[in-house]
Amino acid sequence: MRATQHLRLLSLAIKRGDELTVTVEGGDEDAAAAAIERFLREKL
Repeated sequence: MRATQHLRLLSLAIKRGDELTVTVEGGDEDAAAAAIERFLREKL
């Protein structure tokens, strides 16, 4: 993920315990989904 994408996720004001649905599409969707999950678990 690029830094701008990190900032966009943080600007959603998501906090621990919130339910979040993420849809990832594309050739690298498994890697992208894993990166998003890892980021959220580490930052929330």
